[in-house]
Amino acid sequence: MNKTQILAALALAFSLGMAMPGAVFASEEGAGEPVAQAQDVTQKVTAKDLNDAIKAAKADAEYAKYSALYQAVANLPEDLSQATSDQLNAVRSAIGAIVTTGANVGDMNAQELVDYVNNNIPGYKTYVGMLEAIAKVQAYVGEGQTITEAAISSKVPEEELQGLYATIDAFNNRVIGDVADNIVKLNTRITSNASFQAYRASTTLVAAVEAVEALPANAAESQINTAVSALRAALPAATPNLSTLTKEQLLETAKATADFAKNKAMYDALGFVRTLTTGGQTLTAAAIDGVYMTEAEQMVAYSKMAAAAEAIDPTVMKGLMAYKLPDTSAGVDAPDTGIIGLIESGALDLGMITLIVSVVVASLAGAGLIAKLYLKHKF
Repeated sequence: MNKTQILAALALAFSLGMAMPGAVFASEEGAGEPVAQAQDVTQKVTAKDLNDAIKAAKADAEYAKYSALYQAVANLPEDLSQATSDQLNAVRSAIGAIVTTGANVGDMNAQELVDYVNNNIPGYKTYVGMLEAIAKVQAYVGEGQTITEAAISSKVPEEELQGLYATIDAFNNRVIGDVADNIVKLNTRITSNASFQAYRASTTLVAAVEAVEALPANAAESQINTAVSALRAALPAATPNLSTLTKEQLLETAKATADFAKNKAMYDALGFVRTLTTGGQTLTAAAIDGVYMTEAEQMVAYSKMAAAAEAIDPTVMKGLMAYKLPDTSAGVDAPDTGIIGLIESGALDLGMITLIVSVVVASLAGAGLIAKLYLKHKF
């Protein structure tokens, strides 16, 4: 193991479009502690951030039901044997609101009810952390007082903001649903988030380029003229000499527009979505299930869609199901950076590349750790 491997790993990471902020490496093997120092990119949480997170959590469709159950359980006395009938009935009623069938809790005592809630209520533990965090904010603001940005700013200690926000934000961005559900959620972000506005504006141009490129060799002149005219119309009006550009020049000009390759990848990945929403239909998980019969097929479509979306907005997958990276066992398709030569020479094996790439994807700061472990001969 030597520094050549580290440089190769980093070259691969950069060739895949990744970045590593502020890492400074030691010049000698094993010299200095630490060998890599990454900038702290943690965003400082503000009262507005926390207030917005609380609003988002309370907007959850099941918030009221789980909040009522959480409060009912919290109202039970520490000595459960002392619970009153009203307290027990409050818990039973809250359970019934969530588990509408099969919840035979009418004769359960307090301990049995608590055990039932902890072990049989779907998602309860997911809600508890968020509800406890909001309850803590409420305690700071004052019981009966409305939680607002101003109230948080003046009442909640600044050192508490990060932890409270992280807990509630984790709930808001939890991964739920199957592959089809996550396809729908990702598509909603692509069609509505501001970060995809430029992509949405590019779809006419991308479609026009693909229509011209798809023309058969024996296409009729009228067919060619129609496709070329559509491409010319899709280009910005200020394009120099637009009216005189040939078909080939139009294609070249279109492909030179900002982020064309990324936008094309996104457009192509969404081909199945356009098919399912033809005629103004709403994209639903049920519609996807009707086209892709297996989850594996759905994951292929989702992975292409997610990878293209991340190339446009690296934050778009927050709270969504992880997608599967391509199978690298069949070989690596990488730019001509010398990486393939290193693999063939044995200086960098394919398994190590897979590990490095997965770590870099998971965390930019992780690249520093990889380098440190290399230099310490831990791999």
